[in-house]
Amino acid sequence: MWTPETRGRSLGDADFSLYAALEARDTRLVRGLQRLQASLATTQEAKLLSVPVGAAILRIERRAFLPNGSPVEFTRSAYRGDRYDFVTEVR
Repeated sequence: MWTPETRGRSLGDADFSLYAALEARDTRLVRGLQRLQASLATTQEAKLLSVPVGAAILRIERRAFLPNGSPVEFTRSAYRGDRYDFVTEVR
């Protein structure tokens, strides 16, 4: 995950919730964009996820923004395709 300095104060290598840290600074995210994509595990991902090279995985990329449009979060993740359960509610 990548985060810029927020209001002149760095979040550093936080070992707590990013969202809690932002809220403690009176900073709230108002918009997010998340993309899920089917893919195949690279050698490094396969090792980290304990799957064969080329196994089906899900890649997730997320961006979150402040009210002024400034990005405050960029995350890339890879998940095992055989152990991921995605649930969404649409209203």
